[in-house]
Amino acid sequence: MFRVVNLKGLYAVLAGVLVFACLAGVASAAEEKIGFVDPQYLLTQHPKYEQTIKQLNQGTDAKIKEARDAMSKEKDEEKKGQIYRAKETEASELEQKMMRPLIDEVTQTIGKVAKEKGVTVVFNKGLVFFGGLDLTDDVVKALKAKK
Repeated sequence: MFRVVNLKGLYAVLAGVLVFACLAGVASAAEEKIGFVDPQYLLTQHPKYEQTIKQLNQGTDAKIKEARDAMSKEKDEEKKGQIYRAKETEASELEQKMMRPLIDEVTQTIGKVAKEKGVTVVFNKGLVFFGGLDLTDDVVKALKAKK
């Protein structure tokens, strides 16, 4: 059913936030100190990531069970589809609700580490071909220090 957690969307949101934050300072890039991070790796290294994924999977399992139970009682295929879509939406909303605090904390920690390192622009690692300062490990250390 919809058991698979769609973290790609969350990674895209995190990457978008990073790019948007970086573009604000690109106009004066000649004076900027540029850094980069691997947002997917940072999210998976968050101290609460494993616990959050476990809770998210439990919540998703509950939505699947609710959908199966409701669909088994329904004979109309169209209504079964509506039930499925509603539960899929609920699971997606649950995922966003549970992952948002982690994404926000990663984003804030990136900003903090960048400021400490004198970095004024931070890009997603995938957008950097050459140069820049990799802040990923420093952000992981800062996240784990908060634990």
